[in-house]
Amino acid sequence: MSVDGITNEVYLSFVYDGEALKSHTLEAGVLSDIYKGIDELIKCANTVLNGDGTVEIVTEAYVAEGGCIKIPLRFREITRQTGAFFSFIGKNEKIIGITAILNLLGLIDSGNKYIAYGADLTLLYSVIAFYLQTSGKKIEKSEEDTDGHMSIVVDGKKYSTRKQVLELANHEGVRKNTKKILSPLAREGIQKFEVRDGKEQSLRKKITKQEAESFLKASEQQECLNETVSSMLLSIEKISFKQKNKWKFSDGGNRFSAVIKDQKFLNAIDNDKISFSKNNLLHANVKLSQKIANNQIQSTYEITEILEILPPKPSTDGQLSLNFDNNNSPNKQ
Repeated sequence: MSVDGITNEVYLSFVYDGEALKSHTLEAGVLSDIYKGIDELIKCANTVLNGDGTVEIVTEAYVAEGGCIKIPLRFREITRQTGAFFSFIGKNEKIIGITAILNLLGLIDSGNKYIAYGADLTLLYSVIAFYLQTSGKKIEKSEEDTDGHMSIVVDGKKYSTRKQVLELANHEGVRKNTKKILSPLAREGIQKFEVRDGKEQSLRKKITKQEAESFLKASEQQECLNETVSSMLLSIEKISFKQKNKWKFSDGGNRFSAVIKDQKFLNAIDNDKISFSKNNLLHANVKLSQKIANNQIQSTYEITEILEILPPKPSTDGQLSLNFDNNNSPNKQ
């Protein structure tokens, strides 16, 4: 694939500081996790926001002068679409560039991390602000406003955030790699994490040990405890053709919702190469992930591969039909 050109470069330094780092040393394994966390976090965010391979973002380390633990980085943004334009954060952007991605994640701030409007509403600007304010608490309500923002209620407190922020914050890869970047703050003697401009060294972000504590503790509790992939025979109870919506299935004993991850299967539906009859069965590989959150076991399902579409199962009354979500049908748009 040809590259049309580098459209933007961002230089930043990630700085960890505290009494434990006076010798300017940190274990190689910890540094490796930080580098990997940064790289994977940016890739996850780029996939969630741009998703189509139009933009490639490369994270590179370069040599810095001695001092406290400083990780100098260059983020290179490469367009693979002729005539594409890069914008900050709006409603109709074709591409969300690296500066906007860093801002949405909260690794650089255009303003405050959050703004509190009295006791009624707090506006969260970024993913990290969302994590720091809501981790370990119960999300009671979430709905989209007329202006495209999301309103959420957490432990009785109202928050408003961009839809993109909530989408990123709910992505497992984003949470996991944000934890990798902030996890050194859980170590004794490391008091703060900073992001500085790579050239002028002006402060772009600062997070203290105290601010990160609730997020790091909650992340520990939400680590995946069990993950299995098994071949299953499933009956379809509800189909959703909306992007990222879950289908509902039954394995004969349990009913559950699952996201279809088999892109070949989804493309075949889009191209009208697959049609469904009532009571069709699917032979599929199903991934079950289990974790503990808020002292409860949470299970999530993904259909990783559709192996076979089987003929309809026998029905005693011949009247059972598929339940389509929101008046969708197999002949979707």
